[in-house]
Amino acid sequence: MMKAPILIGGVARSGTTLTQMMLDSHPHMAVGIEISERAIGACTCMCLSCDSCRHFLEFIQAATGLGFDLIAHLYETCAAVCGSGDYRVDTASRHQFIGLWYESLGIAMCAGRSRVRWGFKVMHAFQYAGDLGKIIPGAKLIHVIRDPLDVLASWLENTAPGSLSKTRPENIAREWCNVVGAWRDEYGLLVRYENLVLAPRATLAYILNWLDEPWNDAVLQHEKVDHDLFATEFHQLSRDQVSKPIYHTQVGRWKRDLTQQQIDAWLSVGGDLRFRLGYV
Repeated sequence: MMKAPILIGGVARSGTTLTQMMLDSHPHMAVGIEISERAIGACTCMCLSCDSCRHFLEFIQAATGLGFDLIAHLYETCAAVCGSGDYRVDTASRHQFIGLWYESLGIAMCAGRSRVRWGFKVMHAFQYAGDLGKIIPGAKLIHVIRDPLDVLASWLENTAPGSLSKTRPENIAREWCNVVGAWRDEYGLLVRYENLVLAPRATLAYILNWLDEPWNDAVLQHEKVDHDLFATEFHQLSRDQVSKPIYHTQVGRWKRDLTQQQIDAWLSVGGDLRFRLGYV
């Protein structure tokens, strides 16, 4: 019998991929990389020959490790069950489709890897975490947070210089506040990146206990396990970092990587929430 699915989310550059890889290393779990909003119901023709369909299927292959034909079949089946509603406009149809789509992919992932529990990264969907439990009933939500100034430093390092809106500290702070500020304790489990890398055994033991899963040393050696993310060429910013053993040198990186102007600009928007979360 399948256990409750796991959804991992948070702001980009917060440690969600590391968390996903650690849990995917457990012999009971198949936890896929992010299936973003653009890949959920974004392609509706499913002709399997146009560039849009091809990109869609390649994206899902990267997230799940499943085959092209199987993904197309699952998509068509979910669409047929949900009827002719426009998934991009009608909220009820969209929620029904997303729930079925995740479940179908998750069950297929488990079957292919002999696992009993599936999960995915859902990232900024945690801004609407209160709805996720309705879309995927019984799901266990894990929200990963990190000192937002470290998030800012990592974001600036990995964003193209020409992307002005994405490199302004104030804009990044607003996005962080929108996602992190929407979280409520009753939604699920809050995990801090700092605890994950500074005290990985204790933190993972706590997470596994919360998930009602037995301890397994493989979660501490995620870099030695075969993951779909390692096998695909699909762009994933965190792939190089999570292919290494656990390291903690990036904790507090903002102190060496950010200018005072950047720090002040970020704090002018998100300083209060950062303080309330204990980052001082």
